[in-house]
Amino acid sequence: MRRWIAPTTRVGMAAAAGLLLALQALVLAAPAGAVLPPEVYRAARIQANHHVQITVTDRDIPWITPGLCRIHGTVKTVFRTTADATGTPLLTPGTPLTLTVDCLRRGDKPLPGGTLWSLVGAIKGAEVVEAYLTGDSLDTLAVAVWQYILLPGATDAPACTPDTGLPTCW
Repeated sequence: MRRWIAPTTRVGMAAAAGLLLALQALVLAAPAGAVLPPEVYRAARIQANHHVQITVTDRDIPWITPGLCRIHGTVKTVFRTTADATGTPLLTPGTPLTLTVDCLRRGDKPLPGGTLWSLVGAIKGAEVVEAYLTGDSLDTLAVAVWQYILLPGATDAPACTPDTGLPTCW
């Protein structure tokens, strides 16, 4: 498995954050036919059971892409979650999570369909992932219709809200 070491200097962190945003902008510039209507993404954010920020601890990147990348981490901030029958919140700070996201490398040809792909470089550069999740148990959690955003660090307020003005958080 390949490992990536995050930049540790302020200049390196700023460069990585700038690169991350630039890479996401490039991928967002994909043809309009490759995405769903903005209302679908907004509805997914509104209907998601959970909205959290996760501190990334590790990443599993497939050797061959396009494919599925796994982002491992722990819950840092809970903006919204559901409770079990006893009233205990499903997600709390410190809860370990693994998110599965569609990924590709620069130069890969995306598979046909409406998938919103993240670049492997952007995934490697993310320190935090903010995500809207579906599911009612830790075993069934999944990202709601690609509604996640890769961030260079945690934020006090959500980086992506249902009324963010963008078609998608991704």
